Amino acid sequence: MEAIQRLEPCVQNYAWGVMGSNSSLVSRMAGGTPDASKPYAELWMGTHPSAPSKVAGQGLSEFLKKNESFAGVTSQQEWSWQVRKKES
Repeated sequence: MEAIQRLEPCVQNYAWGVMGSNSSLVSRMAGGTPDASKPYAELWMGTHPSAPSKVAGQGLSEFLKKNESFAGVTSQQEWSWQVRKKES
């Protein structure tokens, strides 16, 4: 597996966001072509169940379960119990 993987963030479309037809940082960072009918409000990067990021075509939590070394030593010590807890 490559040492660097692309993290695909998740966009939250809240009413107060910038419409996709307008250029916004969130819509540009999300990648692809913005949907002009949606407001782009937040770009989430992480494992939140409501909007998980993806790595290598799978949820970030699933990816980290299989590839703990990507989290780094400090993160593994601090957070690995949460990843393992979800398995049971």
